[in-house]
Amino acid sequence: MKKGFCAVAVLGTLAASGLAVAGGMGSSESKGNVFIGLGGSYNSVALANQKLYGKGVSQTFDRDGIHIDDGSAAGYSVPFNNDKNKLAPQVQTGYFKHFMDSALFWGGKFSYQYLDVTFSNDNMTIAQSGGFINTSTTENLPSSPFTGNYVVQSVQTSVNHDLLLLAFVGNSFKQSDIYLGVGPSVFGMQNKIYNLTGYADLEGVTTNISGAPANFSKTMWVWGGAAQLGAAYHISPTWVFDFNYTYAITARDTVKYSAPFTNVTEVGNTQIGTSFIHSAQHIVVQSVMFSVNKVFSC
Repeated sequence: MKKGFCAVAVLGTLAASGLAVAGGMGSSESKGNVFIGLGGSYNSVALANQKLYGKGVSQTFDRDGIHIDDGSAAGYSVPFNNDKNKLAPQVQTGYFKHFMDSALFWGGKFSYQYLDVTFSNDNMTIAQSGGFINTSTTENLPSSPFTGNYVVQSVQTSVNHDLLLLAFVGNSFKQSDIYLGVGPSVFGMQNKIYNLTGYADLEGVTTNISGAPANFSKTMWVWGGAAQLGAAYHISPTWVFDFNYTYAITARDTVKYSAPFTNVTEVGNTQIGTSFIHSAQHIVVQSVMFSVNKVFSC
């Protein structure tokens, strides 16, 4: 039963991390070790380089159904660039093995922590500029410029799940180890936009173009990379304290939304169009983790 558990744990960790150490796996005569740990972490979670882009395109028809103009406007806003600190539970599992006749060792680990951090920016605007063309005449008229805004009640980005898959190398001392690991990270995130409405300033009058407010929401997994520096202390042959610092960063992720609209203005004209909203940012998480680990020799 023990050998079966070790085999499954080793294959799972190494297959997931893609770890291969030339000359180490085949030539080492030392036993491998599987570990499982529970603990907690203190995290600094930051949204970096965030941008909210909005574009609206529309066609206007009068009460008789005559197509009288085409318009479009676009712009962007930077909602928030801040960070939050959060304590989180953490679990990890992995495998390590010493090279033959050496204090050096190699291994792989998988860790998970539930961050549950939400960033919110309320009552913001996306400034826009654009133009419209009168289509009710055959004259070749130039585009007439105008400005406007998307008004947003709330923009929210949540960072919930943090998963790391690291390959590491290290050195053992009498009762302690130090190690360095690198590998991919993946974050479970959610983006929400509440009550977005598009307005245009036409001839000094602020006009609701998009009609009823629109809401957007998307849940996604975002890939990145991580590096980890750690130290372990063996309180017995089968129990280990693990303490590490991890820096993880995602690729820049862009969430793209679109929402068609139909709106009847105060003068009876009908606006038909689409709002395009793009929310982009990347995530940086710095974590200090501590765990208590049970070690099984294979």
